[in-house]
Formats: sequence, C-alpha cells, structure tokens
Amino acid sequence: MKTQLTSSVYVAGKLGKKGTREIEFEHLSGELRTQFEEAMLKGWTGWLTLGACEVIPPHEAHAAPMKLRVPCRFVLTDERDAAS
Repeated sequence: MKTQLTSSVYVAGKLGKKGTREIEFEHLSGELRTQFEEAMLKGWTGWLTLGACEVIPPHEAHAAPMKLRVPCRFVLTDERDAAS
C-alpha cells in the first residue's frame, strides 16, 4: 500500500503542531525514503520556479560574504503524527 505524503517547506521556527516530530532522513529506507525524496524535489522545484533562490557553483558560494549566506535544510515530518 502506497502512502501519499504532502510536502511542506518551513522557513523558520519550531515544528508546528503538538506531537509532530522530525524524521531523520538517514534513517529512512525503501519506499518511504523515495516518497520523501519526491516531496523534497517538489519543494525545491517550487523555490526555483518562483525565483526565490538561485543555484550558484560551490566556488562562488564559498566566496560570498557570510552575511549573505542563508543556512537551510529540509525539515521532514509526518503529518499523521500530529493527527493521532
């Protein structure tokens, strides 16, 4: 049985809903890992489509001043956790 996941992008703050826990990507395997990869690709594609970010080569990224660098990462959660 394939479970559908929805992708969400959190810009800042704590995990939103009580009972929601962050899922560690490196501990995922199989179909669940594939579904999260698809959700992350969908989120990243949305950022690029909106022009909200720009991909630059590593040598340019390292040359950019620290004040212009925005650290970011995917926060993976299972929305079903909050519902139970």
